[in-house]
Amino acid sequence: MQLQIAKAAGYLAMPPGLLILGGIAALLLARRAPRLGGWLGAAVLALAYFLSIRPGAELLLTPLETRYEALERIPPTAEAIVVLGGGQIPDSPEYGRAVAGDATLQRTRYAAHLARGNGLPVFTTGGLPLGRGAPTGRLMADALVHDYGFPPGRIQAETDARNTREHVTNLKAHLDGRERVVLVTTAWHMPRSMATFAAGGLDPVAAPTDYHEGFGEPYHWLDFLPAADFLEMSSNAAHEYLGLLYYRLRGWV
Repeated sequence: MQLQIAKAAGYLAMPPGLLILGGIAALLLARRAPRLGGWLGAAVLALAYFLSIRPGAELLLTPLETRYEALERIPPTAEAIVVLGGGQIPDSPEYGRAVAGDATLQRTRYAAHLARGNGLPVFTTGGLPLGRGAPTGRLMADALVHDYGFPPGRIQAETDARNTREHVTNLKAHLDGRERVVLVTTAWHMPRSMATFAAGGLDPVAAPTDYHEGFGEPYHWLDFLPAADFLEMSSNAAHEYLGLLYYRLRGWV
């Protein structure tokens, strides 16, 4: 229940929840102070536009994605590859079971790419944050074995972690003393992941993947029109900034 309450608070503190709350506040304020209510409503609309266009979304997201450069090669000191779960479709109708979501698929694919040509063990991690579907760690492990052809003995799945911090604490029992790990996750999630793994006593090497669509490309005039994809980018960025703040307040990073 505590995790669900924290998630609910997070939803309301970032777009679109934040914008909806701002709109409600503007309507309520307008009944008592029309001028102030109008100004607040205009500010909410301006913020909604800013967060829904590519320049605004990238202003928030790019500093997270570029904090760590793309991995050129696995260092010879690496002892394992760790890939973090990133969501799933709990009951995919075409498969009749839970399947990995887009972010999880991107991370799994990159982990498979990194694992080629070496014998490093691969650890997948992820549980059931909302109690639905199947453990994400198991979905990734199955994909690595059945879709990418890795031997089952090389892949180990951690299936209980519900958030970034639990990835670290739960993985330690599986790593058997390994500390120098190549850490695979979405690029915008990497700063919090690296800080959490380092604070947990591990020595992570950043291996970011799944950069946003259009990363590094010149702007097109359509990028200045509001779009759900750009609002999602802004929401992801807000989620990470809030997550970093929360982890620092809790002393987890």
